[in-house]
Amino acid sequence: MVRGAYHFANTYESTGAVQASYFVTHGGTWSNDGQTLPPMLDIEYDPYTSSDGTNSCYSLSQPAMVAWITKFSNTVLSLTGTLPAIYTTTNWWNLCTGGNRSFASNSLLVAYWVDNLSTGAGQLPATWNTYSLWQYADSGVFLGDQDLVQR
Repeated sequence: MVRGAYHFANTYESTGAVQASYFVTHGGTWSNDGQTLPPMLDIEYDPYTSSDGTNSCYSLSQPAMVAWITKFSNTVLSLTGTLPAIYTTTNWWNLCTGGNRSFASNSLLVAYWVDNLSTGAGQLPATWNTYSLWQYADSGVFLGDQDLVQR
């Protein structure tokens, strides 16, 4: 069984470098064993807006969000030897990074829920031409999220 670890970003709490270091130190390490997924950064709408007083982008400007993601990505790379995959939605990416195109080397795990798989994963965030994994539903045949892997 393939396994992996992900970090749910809260850019309001601390820097990308601090969160990446914590993530890698506490189980986000990566092994080139053919059974471990790359470390993953889960970056999406802020679910804590009512309690932390921020907005969907954690009150960061688009350039500040790009800088945060860059620091996280570069820190994970320096600590593990691999870039983290990025899990996001196209709408959030466009809103909070301005459709930034500088993360093409990171794998994309895109969330785009549909009623019919034939509609596809929709428009991808600007930096990517394809996805590594498409999360198409939050429930279904398998327990939990339903995903397709791009091969």
